[in-house]
Amino acid sequence: MVTPLIKSFQNIVRKFFNINFSMEFNIPFFFKLAIITPFFCSIIISSLLYAQQNYNKDFIQLFKQEQYAKALKILINRLNNLYEEKIDTNRVPSDIISIKKMEEEINLIHLFVNRRVKSFFIEDNQELFNLHIYCGRCYFHLARYNASLNHYYQSLRFKSLEYGKDDIYFYEISRVYKKLNKVVPYRRTLEAAYSLNTKKYEYSLELGKTLASTTEKKKAIFHLERYMNSEGNNIKDPQLYLLMGNINEDIGRYLETVKYYKKYLKFKSDDAYIHFALGFLAFKRTGDYELAIDCFDKSLSLLPKGDLFRRAKACEYKGDIYLNELEFENAIIFYQETIRFQNKIQSRVRVKLTEISKIKEQIRGIKLALIKDRNLEKYSEYEKLMDEQGMMELQNREIKYQFKKVNAGKVRWNLAESYKKIGGLEKAVKYYNEAISYNYQSNRARKNVINLSLKIKRGY
Repeated sequence: MVTPLIKSFQNIVRKFFNINFSMEFNIPFFFKLAIITPFFCSIIISSLLYAQQNYNKDFIQLFKQEQYAKALKILINRLNNLYEEKIDTNRVPSDIISIKKMEEEINLIHLFVNRRVKSFFIEDNQELFNLHIYCGRCYFHLARYNASLNHYYQSLRFKSLEYGKDDIYFYEISRVYKKLNKVVPYRRTLEAAYSLNTKKYEYSLELGKTLASTTEKKKAIFHLERYMNSEGNNIKDPQLYLLMGNINEDIGRYLETVKYYKKYLKFKSDDAYIHFALGFLAFKRTGDYELAIDCFDKSLSLLPKGDLFRRAKACEYKGDIYLNELEFENAIIFYQETIRFQNKIQSRVRVKLTEISKIKEQIRGIKLALIKDRNLEKYSEYEKLMDEQGMMELQNREIKYQFKKVNAGKVRWNLAESYKKIGGLEKAVKYYNEAISYNYQSNRARKNVINLSLKIKRGY
């Protein structure tokens, strides 16, 4: 960069002052040189500064044009030149030190144990800082994430951090860790960015989302609340309300959960599953029966017809509420509706068992052909049917598990209790017997059957 400028300087001097650089110095030459030197020195310095500015513009312009490889080439060359000039910060090779120390008969182990680590920060150097930052950015865009991290951390050795300004660099580092799927350092550097600029509420939003899946639920709530309070009524993403509700439920803050679920449902009033979840919370956790019944009604109107499990549970919970409120007629209505859904789930189990037995018969036939007739062409069909059988058996286990969770015995017991309260003794006996068949409070159910049967015989 300097050599062309010197040659230009020589040409200008030769042309305008008639100086021959090959001749020996004489007095007239000395006076001419004394006159022109300050002038041309200023030109040279200005030219060098202008070249440096153009150089900076070159790699920044290439970066903005997304020509990262070209920009990186300029950056690395410049860094190499600068580090060659910074001889004070270069280490003497360790093998030279070891040999010298051995010659002096000094205890190397003692030296190693008593070594001192230098501070990470070296000096304020804006040029080196910028070069490393842009190297980190270029490597990031080129998907070379480890190299990107190296340059980002190297850049921090040449910059005193400023609050409210340098958070962007830690945020960029967090993006690199996120690409590498390194969750802990990603959160750590994101928190560093937040600590350097708490006015950027976007950091709190991102921190809240990433902390929501950890054990640090309260910290997640803190950050999400900060962001939501900053937005006021301008929150456009209802999923934030849902996320806040879920986190609060995880730590047992059920009233807060109800609050955020309600806010979510103002945006997504057709979400049957959240209506169902809110109804469950209102019934089981907060005791708000009015809200629970309203939510269960909405969920029953919105749930898919094939979702027999939630339909059965919604009717069961409504029956429990009416039973607790001593409204036995209403309790009977919803318990009977629960049984209707339970019977449908049972019929699904029977249908699935029939399908499994049919496919087993097919597998037996193909297996016989493979073993007896050596018909190897049927092996692919055999594998396919085995996979289908496995899938059907898994589905059947899931349906059975659902049926177990709908509490068939308990519902029949409560139904018998409701009939007994309103004087329907024969039906009460019927449902007590069904509770026995499901092994639910069998001893008490038998005693109740005996007592009620005696009452029926005696006519009261």
